Amino acid sequence: MKLSADKKKLQLQIEGEFDAAGVEQLIRDLAELRRDMQPGVPATWEAAFQADCGVEQEDKPGVSVGQRLDGTFRLAMRHRGLGWLSFQLDQRTASALAEFIAQRSARTEAGNLAADEGGRAH
Repeated sequence: MKLSADKKKLQLQIEGEFDAAGVEQLIRDLAELRRDMQPGVPATWEAAFQADCGVEQEDKPGVSVGQRLDGTFRLAMRHRGLGWLSFQLDQRTASALAEFIAQRSARTEAGNLAADEGGRAH
């Protein structure tokens, strides 16, 4: 895999057989190269739709949330094709997200996102 000097094109030659772990590594390698390409991934959800970017949707993602020692939060979500994606959220962003969801959710019993049963509980 080779990224062009202007970072607008990626040259690929992929051959062979890949098990699940090999495909996951390939996805991570491609994502790392995509991060460096131009134009970059749109910074907002609205801009992604305006740019007609493909948006992968997962209807029943696995979800896990944990608070880190520095007070930030780790939000991990499982996509059946892309695997686990982990996001570090500062306290302000985590609070805003929690408030947004809480205000718009039906009053049901919440699950334990810190003990996510391997991503199968949510």
